[in-house]
Amino acid sequence: MQTIKKLTAFIMKRYSLLIYNKYFKKSEYSAIFKDFIASPINNFFELKQSIDRISINKTTIENKIIGAINKSRLSIFNESLTIYVLPVNPNFKQVVAGMSGIIGLTAGSKQIILTIEPDILGWESMLEYAVAHEFNHAYWTNLNFGKSTNWTLLDYLVFEGKGDCFAHSLYPSVIAPWTMALTENQISDLWNTIEPNLQSKDIGLQTEIMFGSNNYPVWSGYSVGYDIVRTALENNKNLKAEY
Repeated sequence: MQTIKKLTAFIMKRYSLLIYNKYFKKSEYSAIFKDFIASPINNFFELKQSIDRISINKTTIENKIIGAINKSRLSIFNESLTIYVLPVNPNFKQVVAGMSGIIGLTAGSKQIILTIEPDILGWESMLEYAVAHEFNHAYWTNLNFGKSTNWTLLDYLVFEGKGDCFAHSLYPSVIAPWTMALTENQISDLWNTIEPNLQSKDIGLQTEIMFGSNNYPVWSGYSVGYDIVRTALENNKNLKAEY
């Protein structure tokens, strides 16, 4: 039995890599999300259930995605955008639950990946928000990727802050928990801690700060990034989150 599981996992990973090579290898952020696409899945029963729930809600999912894209395009435009819908990897289900049933990921200027779990309360409204958030990333990438090879912690903070501010401007009633993970005092304390590293290009450090680790609270970077962009927009009405 153990041998069969290992063989199945190997086949699944190999298949995932084939998908990656065929559809995403040339995407701007391909190197960053390669491991996400190729993550092994061993619990096929739960995976099948997740796929079935997506199939049952296919019409709602399509309508929500199309509606969010059309709404986003009233402010910014990005043509030839492809949306990929994935079932939840059972290994990540707890993470997805904390994000209201949706994980969004921008592969590049023309591709957005959405992991959807319709079994989690609030997924419909969070789906629209996530599409707007990732649409903003794709738009920015189309205009700016390649202009600089230096991706710093500050760039990452502002990049995510723009995505959330843009999505909030279109869907103000949706509460994105990662934008509210810290109190004002915690944001101030974290800022004082990370300010000396704002120009750091260390991806490991950036990931720790953005997503959390033993050294940083969960989603702390997202909360700080949202606060940076939100404050800038409030203080300068000529700025726009989409840019």
